[in-house]
Amino acid sequence: MNIYIVTDGEYSDYHICRVFLKKENAEFYIRRLGGTIEVWNVGVGIEKLKQYKNIYLVRLDEQGNVKEITVKNTEYYFDDALEEGIGYDDSQNIFVSVLANSEEEAIKVAKERRASFLGENNITWKRKK
Repeated sequence: MNIYIVTDGEYSDYHICRVFLKKENAEFYIRRLGGTIEVWNVGVGIEKLKQYKNIYLVRLDEQGNVKEITVKNTEYYFDDALEEGIGYDDSQNIFVSVLANSEEEAIKVAKERRASFLGENNITWKRKK
């Protein structure tokens, strides 16, 4: 379910004006009084968060070997894990954010996601010189 948050201001003046359940009401409000509408999905991922013990960041080298695994129980990594985030670091290692109940499970999921990512995108490894 989405909610519609009307905000106004910038930086230290940024603030929430009103929260609406109906988009039409938020749109009416800003036509009359100004502001910006932000759309937020309520409760996204809460069931997944309850299901898993930790959020892991797993770094894998070009052969798929684990370079590092760290628990990262923060909002930033939670969003990334929900979206099945994957990327490269400065050393050209792949990093994957994973919801899991153990390091072993996180590594398994990360390796599967890495293989899928490389295959789907037809990526060949190019190490920086």
